[in-house]
Amino acid sequence: MSRDTLLTVKQVAEYFQVKPLTVYRWIESGLLPASKLRRSWRIRQADADNMLTAPSGHGMSDSQEACAYDANVAFLESQGIKVMPLRERQ
Repeated sequence: MSRDTLLTVKQVAEYFQVKPLTVYRWIESGLLPASKLRRSWRIRQADADNMLTAPSGHGMSDSQEACAYDANVAFLESQGIKVMPLRERQ
């Protein structure tokens, strides 16, 4: 699947093994970028892939990015998703 592929909420839910309602909450909170196409949401594959690996803030200081990352991880873990660190932070 290309990283430019558009996914439905159901596909993203299956990808992360969560309920579609969880995906809607991610979209509503701004954690997962999505676009409305007629009456349904579409999510870029790249955005789904990046949701767990990239801090959400652009142009933030390192400490602000760390706080944003920690908030994203806390939110995901509150939804029952185990987040594995890709690298140790210093």
